[in-house]
Amino acid sequence: CAEKQRSRTMNFIQIANLAGETVAINPLNITSVKTYGNTVVLCLGADTINTNFESLPQAVNFFESVSESFRSSNWREQ
Repeated sequence: CAEKQRSRTMNFIQIANLAGETVAINPLNITSVKTYGNTVVLCLGADTINTNFESLPQAVNFFESVSESFRSSNWREQ
């Protein structure tokens, strides 16, 4: 009986940070999304990105949909 293994590939999406610069992130590395004042902040472990999102719900909805898409396509049986 062959043992099943899972392989994870790295995928990136591009978002705009608060300065209007484009940054590429792996949505599977997001640890939390927070607001500080009027700024929506994306947390990637110890790193943070001040985003251009207008609200926390907008950011959460966007990243939840992207994450679900990546999770279903990133894991495959070998």
